[in-house]
Amino acid sequence: MMNVSELTIDELKKCIDKGEFEIYLQPQYSVRQNRIVGAEALVRWQHAGAFISPAEFIPILEECHLIHELDVYVWECAFRLQSEKKREGYDLIPFSINVSRRDINRIDICHILSEFVQKYQISAEYIHIEITESAFVEDTGALFEMIGELKRLGFKIMIDDFGSGYSALNILKDIDADAVKLDMKFFDFDVKNSARARNVIGAVIDMTSSLDIGVVAEGVENGEQLDILTGFGCDIIQGFFFYQPMSITEFDRLMHRLYDTMTRKELDAQSFGTECLEESKKLLEDGEYDKALNLANRALEQLDNVKDVRLYCDMLNVMGIIYGALGNELLAVEYYLEGLSLAKKNNDSYCSGKFYNNIGSEYQELNDHESAIKYFETALQELHEVDRAKEESYDYLAFTINMNLCMEYNNLAQYEKAETYLERARGFCDSLEDEDAQLGLLLEECRFLMQTGKESDVRKRLPKLMALAVNTKDQSNFWSNMETLCNLTLTLGELAEMKQIIDYMDRQLNLFSNDLTGLDIKVKVSALRLAYYKEIQDAEQLRLTELEYIDLCRLQHEEVKKARAQAIDYKIQLNMQYEENILFRKQIDIDPLTGVGNRYKLEKDYKMLKGLCGEKNCKVGVGIIDVDYFKMVNDTYGHLQGDCYLKTISTIIKQTILSTGDVYRYGGDEFVVLLIDVDSEAVETAAKNIELSIAEAGMQNQKSPRELLSVSQGYVILDSIKDGDIWQVLPYADQQLYLMKNNGKHGYRITQEA
Repeated sequence: MMNVSELTIDELKKCIDKGEFEIYLQPQYSVRQNRIVGAEALVRWQHAGAFISPAEFIPILEECHLIHELDVYVWECAFRLQSEKKREGYDLIPFSINVSRRDINRIDICHILSEFVQKYQISAEYIHIEITESAFVEDTGALFEMIGELKRLGFKIMIDDFGSGYSALNILKDIDADAVKLDMKFFDFDVKNSARARNVIGAVIDMTSSLDIGVVAEGVENGEQLDILTGFGCDIIQGFFFYQPMSITEFDRLMHRLYDTMTRKELDAQSFGTECLEESKKLLEDGEYDKALNLANRALEQLDNVKDVRLYCDMLNVMGIIYGALGNELLAVEYYLEGLSLAKKNNDSYCSGKFYNNIGSEYQELNDHESAIKYFETALQELHEVDRAKEESYDYLAFTINMNLCMEYNNLAQYEKAETYLERARGFCDSLEDEDAQLGLLLEECRFLMQTGKESDVRKRLPKLMALAVNTKDQSNFWSNMETLCNLTLTLGELAEMKQIIDYMDRQLNLFSNDLTGLDIKVKVSALRLAYYKEIQDAEQLRLTELEYIDLCRLQHEEVKKARAQAIDYKIQLNMQYEENILFRKQIDIDPLTGVGNRYKLEKDYKMLKGLCGEKNCKVGVGIIDVDYFKMVNDTYGHLQGDCYLKTISTIIKQTILSTGDVYRYGGDEFVVLLIDVDSEAVETAAKNIELSIAEAGMQNQKSPRELLSVSQGYVILDSIKDGDIWQVLPYADQQLYLMKNNGKHGYRITQEA
């Protein structure tokens, strides 16, 4: 590996001048707006075919006093890129650039950036300046002066790595910063200090919010961190959970995919959901399961009521695949079964075949070969009902199902059937012209040949197999394919090829963090490395690899426990949310004072009665009950006592009509009752019982013409509920109540529907 420190200053300068340093952009994502709102300009170095980490070359450039040359180069690249975007007609999003503390006293930063503004005709608002918190520890006079000038020029100032040192509060006091970038060391906590750490994060976000300073959280890698941040109101997220740093070409592709959706002012749910779904599929193919799930959940929210059955089935399928990849088979199958039910209901055999195949794949993962075969064969039967010419992906699905059946019959040593499905899969593979499909086919063919004792035929295919393996783009099957190939070369004794594949896998491991998915893969690769060193009898490397393997297994065990704890937390949260939703729905329907239904519930229940009465052909009584002289109650005893009277009256009415209907608070001292399957005699009985029960309750009303509290009631009996709502019926009952009151209050009147 290259030692960068051996390069001379002149050689380093030439590397900068030749453009060996490449700009990468890491998007900054707004959770609230569901879109990319900015990006940080970073730098990467490819020298002599080798990738050199910034952690390695930046200290060397600082030591050689060349960091300012690299920084200026990066700044100009950011301005140039913004200029290109502007010419192409894109709505610009701000790029943030980093100013090294070594730059402040060596170059005229304000002058350089001002010249770039003029040269590239880019407004300063589209370039944000990131200054690391540690820069404020040194002589701040020149720094404060520079920041003041940059603000006057229109640049936004961001404090990078905020909270990593001990000067954070003084910085906020002294500097007119526009935003801070929260240092992710805040998340370096364990069970003991978790609560304190969360409180600190919340306090920092609250403090910056009160000062009208924005917050960008960088280094966000998992859903737990995202939930904590968004729970405290942090909206802008930068980190691997959403997007990793990417080349300008990759960034352009990303923005091209998202541009139409992100910049439309009016997004309909289906188009936005479709965009999220397609982006989720791309992340799924790249093995970015957490990010894929995040976007798929957004798609689920948007497409929940969509009428396009095929689109909704596609979304359910993607959700199932993601959860399957994350190891949650139960939830995966739940989505597959929901999709299967929908596909069956709409006679969509293609989608049914896809869901049957995916359910079979879950059994395949569990080594339940008989169940897997049952679902794969059902999937093929569904596919036989499909017009091949009308389904663009028919050949790929048919290839996949036949391959799965070949694998399962291979596992059961039923080689004749395995060969039959292998040949069928080959026929579909030829039409696909897909190298990843060819790799999968050739791997299974070699496995079949090995099991049937045709080792020499496998050796003939090995060169082509190796060539396909190192060029594979199929990230979703990458690790299983490489593991199969490693075991194949080990069995053949082709150890050079085995080492080549292991080295290739090692390079890909850099993409994974130590989450559960990443650790599962690292453990498998480490096990293959153990087998290799054991085979070549390298005792020293074997010992080191054994130690590595033990450490990885320990970490994996810890992550499994953490995942199980998170699953428990998630279940508890779901249960709490379910109970809160029930309470919320109940609160929506219930009058808070009396505890009976409110107007909203009255309207809903009346609509529900339409169907019920239509089926049973039953009559419905609608009544309005008004408390006589209730204003006098409030004037005599006060509103608190009046509220107690209303509660008592509502309880009496409810208990009296409990078996025939329900009661609702209509206004201040008015109640509505709905009586189901009643005639005039039943309604009159109910009215009399309400009147008598209230009188027996002995509630006083000394200023009314009657000593005890009384009610007036008006009812209408409907032969059937016609089209319309409750508000069209109540006037009939209200008319009877009005007539009752005009005749001296305290009593009831009942009329039949006209």
